[in-house]
Amino acid sequence: MENKTAAVICEYNPFHYGHKYQLDKLHELGYNVISIMSGNTVQRGDLALFEKYSRARTALQNGADIVVELPFPYSMTSAGDFARSGVALAKGLGVDALAFGCESPELVFELARFLADDSVKAELKTTIDREKNVSMPKARQRIVEETLSEEYGDAITKQNNILAVEYIIACNGELELIPLLRDQTKLSATYLRSLEYDAMLENLPPMSDGIRIDSSQLDATIIPKLRMTDAKTLSRFYDCSGGTEYRLEKAVLGASSYSSLVKALVGVDFTVARAKRLVRNAFFGVTKESVHTAPQYTILLGAKRDMTALLNKATLPVLTRVADSDRLNTKAAKQQYCNHTIADNVISLAFSEQLDLYPTKCAPIII
Repeated sequence: MENKTAAVICEYNPFHYGHKYQLDKLHELGYNVISIMSGNTVQRGDLALFEKYSRARTALQNGADIVVELPFPYSMTSAGDFARSGVALAKGLGVDALAFGCESPELVFELARFLADDSVKAELKTTIDREKNVSMPKARQRIVEETLSEEYGDAITKQNNILAVEYIIACNGELELIPLLRDQTKLSATYLRSLEYDAMLENLPPMSDGIRIDSSQLDATIIPKLRMTDAKTLSRFYDCSGGTEYRLEKAVLGASSYSSLVKALVGVDFTVARAKRLVRNAFFGVTKESVHTAPQYTILLGAKRDMTALLNKATLPVLTRVADSDRLNTKAAKQQYCNHTIADNVISLAFSEQLDLYPTKCAPIII
């Protein structure tokens, strides 16, 4: 019987042994794997450590069959929008299943059922509106604990569980779901990113030399750009409304660096990740509408030579080169691709190796 295909929504920032374990497990279960990988920006508001084609090559060398891109700006959004965008691409690729790692596979389905309930959503919104000094994650945890249990409340604080819940809600029963217990013996991406570069490499699977991204190369441009943007304009940007635009405008005028700007925004009601996303999305001019319109295409970053037929079921354009953008036949799709290309071109200024006309001259990695 022909193998089914599972999608994995991922960042591989960096690709580590936990990711390899997940891919190996899916192959053991009889699935081919399409990795829907964040491009050069990632969900917590940072630039990736390595350029996207470099990360795609490592993933292919360690078990992925196909790597496509979750493009900008969807790759740098809140957990709910990140999940909805990734799941939309998974459905558009015609996969059979969605696989995801989590800390509590026995709890995430009940958490998803609970948090998807309209009355719970309303209670969460009311709590946040009423208590100005509570963040959404803290309010969510409290409601879960009060209604379900402390065990569930603790579970919803774990990053992978949070994304797992959002994946389940976004799938809405349309895909088979494969929750995989994270192997706690494997070092996490968060821990690995905290290490010195050489120490990090020692704890990663063997990888080809990749192009590194030094986000500090762009940080100095953020304050000048945002100081030229007034609150009215800021209010158009993603996650910047309800007074947040004035908070950002004030913080920008008082900050002298990217790090001090993020620090000024963080508070009991504002996480570090949200602050980073807010700043970078404002810098790139990402509007709310652009995020809340589902991705209309994806980009093939790499594939195993004998696995490209996995893309035959795709019902949305899978671009391989810049010329393929002619296949985008809606205004929304063309605008998405234009915004994505501009962001990648700007981010390429932070590459350890400058690439000519990036990303328009790039081609998929085929191994």
